[in-house]
Amino acid sequence: MSTEVKYTGKYPLMSVLFEEIFGQLSHVLCRNVNRSKIDLGKIRLRYAKTIDDIPMLTSLELQLCRGSDLRKRLLHKCAHMLQDLRIGSGDPREVIYDNDNNAVTYPNLQHLQITNDRYFDPKDKVLAPGIVPFPKLKSLHILMDYVFADDVMFRGNSNTLEHLEFHVDEVMMDTMINSEEFKNVGKFLMKVVIVDYHDSLLHTNAPQADATTLLSKLAGNALILGMSSEIMVNGLLATNPRTHEFKDIQLLNAMSVGLSVFQIMNLLKILPALKKLCCASGGLGRELTNIAYNELPDHILSKYSNIGKHFYKLQISSPVVSTRYAAAEFIMTLALACPKLCRITSFDPAAPNYRLGISEILESDGPYSKYAPRFRRLLKW
Repeated sequence: MSTEVKYTGKYPLMSVLFEEIFGQLSHVLCRNVNRSKIDLGKIRLRYAKTIDDIPMLTSLELQLCRGSDLRKRLLHKCAHMLQDLRIGSGDPREVIYDNDNNAVTYPNLQHLQITNDRYFDPKDKVLAPGIVPFPKLKSLHILMDYVFADDVMFRGNSNTLEHLEFHVDEVMMDTMINSEEFKNVGKFLMKVVIVDYHDSLLHTNAPQADATTLLSKLAGNALILGMSSEIMVNGLLATNPRTHEFKDIQLLNAMSVGLSVFQIMNLLKILPALKKLCCASGGLGRELTNIAYNELPDHILSKYSNIGKHFYKLQISSPVVSTRYAAAEFIMTLALACPKLCRITSFDPAAPNYRLGISEILESDGPYSKYAPRFRRLLKW
């Protein structure tokens, strides 16, 4: 059985009426509930039994104001049974501490998502108690500034965690790499890793080397990797291909980052198993534009012909190039290095018609035309 109990509190009189009705019926309606989505952000419930009568839930979503005792009572009551927990406008410290400041554990929790737009000053970040709060966690989404000065959210679940979505700034990045409190966090076994970097109020750039080290630690065993900032992409590009740090990644989503052909080809050296890439197109790159146009196709084939053996799909989120000729040149140059590349899609309906551009280039007597058979596959989709 599933139920949704929600009132946003837009009209005060309705809020009072809601309290009366819910207060009277909760002990009847909630006996068989095992999943509940409860939004109590602006409701002042006057009936303690509305919480006491709710049974031990296995799944719970709370959208609440900060510092709500009501939330904490319900959350901690169900802690031992919860398998799925989603908290909006939340503070993770309220998840692992009860009202008496005692540690709380979630022995069966498999999915945890916490969202908050609030910024936590580094000096306010605290060391958590020496517990393992989520020993069976499989999916962790921390869509907010990390509030702890240690590894408590990751502690004890490095062997079970499969999916991580994580926001970091330069302070958190430095903490995860250099802090003694994170020294026991080894390489994870996660298959899906999404790392979103954002500047803290300090507005300083994280060192590229830190981004490289963090990615190696978090995504060394990943199949799918997502990132939304140039800092993280540059950290990935700085990886030495010979170390084979990211040998298993098959999909890279860098939708909001513009990548040149030169950068993509270098990524394919670092990600030898890559099959799909999503990014914004950033032209050829100055490293390739410095090469004489008539020599470019031969240069690509001589220097990069052994990369991208599995790479077949490119999704372009927002083309930087403005003409169909430039779009075609971007794709054709990449296709020379990637013999299996055959599917090109774009999220932008106003994107240049690269197929028409390819046809025009192949009809000309240019350096690409002698490799025409290699490009026919690009016109089929």
